[in-house]
Amino acid sequence: HYIGNILLIQHNRPVFSQSYGYSNATTQSLNQPNSLFPIASIQKSMTAALVLKEVQNGHLKLTDTLATFYPNIPHAQSITIQQLLTMTSGLNLDKKQSYNHPMNNQEVANYYAKAAIYEPHQRWFYSAINYQLLTGILEKITHQSYQVLINKTFIQPLHLKNTGFLTDWKALPYRVSLYRYAPDNHPYQSPTSFSQLDVNKELGTGNMYATVTDLYKIENSILSGKVYPLTLLNQVQAYSDSRHAKYACGFYKLPEGRMSHGLFHGAEGTILFSNDNQTAVILLSNHYANTSQKELATQLFHCL
Repeated sequence: HYIGNILLIQHNRPVFSQSYGYSNATTQSLNQPNSLFPIASIQKSMTAALVLKEVQNGHLKLTDTLATFYPNIPHAQSITIQQLLTMTSGLNLDKKQSYNHPMNNQEVANYYAKAAIYEPHQRWFYSAINYQLLTGILEKITHQSYQVLINKTFIQPLHLKNTGFLTDWKALPYRVSLYRYAPDNHPYQSPTSFSQLDVNKELGTGNMYATVTDLYKIENSILSGKVYPLTLLNQVQAYSDSRHAKYACGFYKLPEGRMSHGLFHGAEGTILFSNDNQTAVILLSNHYANTSQKELATQLFHCL
């Protein structure tokens, strides 16, 4: 009952690519290899890559504290870049605060800085605010927009034609329609959508789209060490492991390798790469089925 696209990689080569279900049930349009999907939180691996690239270039240190960039955040003087990357900062979002109109990147980052609350009892807590603040930090130290950094690091060098930002979503001819979980098991009866404000709030954490092929190229470039040395990823991952968390730089560490997963208004995505980067599973769906896509990715991985 899977709806979306699947790409399987073995020995660094595509061995299976298939589309399932409708991209738009109303028009009876089927998902195709060039269908565009929101990649949701998988984008965090790209944001982390930009951060570690700046660490490699000497413009940032993993031990730098948040106070250098956002001194008014509670306990900012004791929260490091490394802790933001592993979500062990103790930061969460005060949901009582919000905004109701799109803002530019720095305004969004400043909003999250003001809405940050410190919860020290949380040794590890998955909160997007860590990466939204990292996006603001990236812009502060590079003096370039996040969009420009993504373009220079991934889209241009990898010659990606089907990757971009959800601000352009409604103008894209191959975008999918999105469907949320329906308890009656009729996947196309609960269409959903997102607003520009929804996109605005996902700064650096889930405001991009791609095809399965483009997403593979992006993640392969990261995990093959072409964006930053993998020694940096291993260093941050070891820090994460020592605190009983398995999340670092946008990836979960599993026995099989590294996994990333995301949900966004009916869209769901999962990637799983082997430790040697030779085998990979890429799943992008336009239907949140309320079943474990991560389990499906793992099953497919073990079939390779």
